[in-house]
Amino acid sequence: MLKTYYIKKSQKIPLGINAAWNFFSKPDNLKKIMPEGTRFITTPLNGMPLYAGQIINYKLKTRFGFTIDWVSEIVEVEERKYFIDEQRKGPFKYWRHQHFFIELPGGIMMTDIIQYQCRLGRAAGLVNALYFKKRVNQIYDYRAQQLVKLFGEYIEPRYHWNNKANSISGETH
Repeated sequence: MLKTYYIKKSQKIPLGINAAWNFFSKPDNLKKIMPEGTRFITTPLNGMPLYAGQIINYKLKTRFGFTIDWVSEIVEVEERKYFIDEQRKGPFKYWRHQHFFIELPGGIMMTDIIQYQCRLGRAAGLVNALYFKKRVNQIYDYRAQQLVKLFGEYIEPRYHWNNKANSISGETH
């Protein structure tokens, strides 16, 4: 039986839920947050948002100079809450990527949960440890940096006790 690997990444972004959903639910925006040339979409999308059943074709450029066809299907969408894509053709035996959006004061928390299985039989664990896990983490770390460049750094709201009104008021800086 193949081992399933998990990677979880979370990032706070200073965007309202509607603006965040508008950005992340459009696959065309992927090129703005991925390392140059890593992945490009070959399916004509024309800025259309995601929908369940949507098939998206990519060309994935490897660090070794060759390209791999990657086909994903959007399997679930709940607007402004989450969407899930699964690989239908590509480098992994199994790939499921869940994207969650939670509204926060002054922004959102975006969480990605990636589950995958490597091909290569008994060598899969070694190849994952030496390459896949590192590469997937590098791509998501790059994406986090790009999101800060695009939207700015999330700043935690500070709360103050207001004695006059016996209440807590929020203030962002």
